[in-house]
Amino acid sequence: MNAIPPVLRPHDVTRRTIDDMRDASLTYCRDYSYTSAFDELITNATSAKTLAQLLCGECSGKVGLSCLRQGLLGKWGSARSLTTANSPTIARGLEKAANFLKRVPCATRIDVLTNDQLELIVAGFEALDACKGIGATIASKMIAAQRPVSAVMWDTPIAAAYGFAHSPAGYRRFLQYMKEVAIGLRAASNSLDLEAYLKPQMRHWQAPLAKVIDEWHWVRITRKHYYNVA
Repeated sequence: MNAIPPVLRPHDVTRRTIDDMRDASLTYCRDYSYTSAFDELITNATSAKTLAQLLCGECSGKVGLSCLRQGLLGKWGSARSLTTANSPTIARGLEKAANFLKRVPCATRIDVLTNDQLELIVAGFEALDACKGIGATIASKMIAAQRPVSAVMWDTPIAAAYGFAHSPAGYRRFLQYMKEVAIGLRAASNSLDLEAYLKPQMRHWQAPLAKVIDEWHWVRITRKHYYNVA
């Protein structure tokens, strides 16, 4: 058993890193039943429609918040701080965030984000992070649910492992760094269909690279699983 590196480093990415990420994604899907919540939120026709309407301004932040609470945050136990008293402010923050995120095309991969698009994601994150009852971890989940191909989730252990503040400024640095990691992974894949290769057979949804990076972080850093190397 080899110890894994503490973080992903863009210039150290190799095919072995890709295999490690594939193993982490399998662990994520196989060993933790509640991790299916994100997949179910994205692939469920009703919730997907609600999130699309939120981004287009066709439904209220209150409706969007209910969708995210029921479909994602509550299943992770992240809804405890979304109290009745906090919800109106959070709903307004969600509407504000959606106004930024809708300007990032939904198919824009993290490795091809422009600086302006990255700043829009950070602005959306900041609009939510500023709301009482949210914080940086929940804000990243809410952002990623709306832009799963572009945004990467994190939590306190992940931010600490990289040395980034658990704040909008830290998230900007994290997202910039994850863009470089994603570019390195694409290069190391040598024209491999990367997302298809990383997908566990049991998974019904082919997760984008931004989501698989999150899964590596959660399995390797937050949950401290090690990678078994034959």
